[in-house]
Amino acid sequence: MTYIPTSAAVFRAALNCGYLSVKRQQVYEAHYNFGPHTQREMWIYTNSIEKSKSYDSSHSSLTSRYSELLRQGAMEIIGKRYDPGNYSYVWAVSDNIPIST
Repeated sequence: MTYIPTSAAVFRAALNCGYLSVKRQQVYEAHYNFGPHTQREMWIYTNSIEKSKSYDSSHSSLTSRYSELLRQGAMEIIGKRYDPGNYSYVWAVSDNIPIST
């Protein structure tokens, strides 16, 4: 799978556009900082930092954020990877500034 990292300029513009809620911004930022990964990997990561009470890491909350970010054009599915038990989508930050939904 070929992945071209999002530029820092697009990342800053996406954070400053005002269309990302706090929870969407947390998922978006984690993907920008750590690169492409599956929802399960993101869930494991967020559970490891859950001690900072500002992060809602419930699985249903994360799934909703992914759907919203995909609809806004801020994230994209770049492939599939075998995750214990099944294949999962690999998500990455897109090179688009999010749109209002």
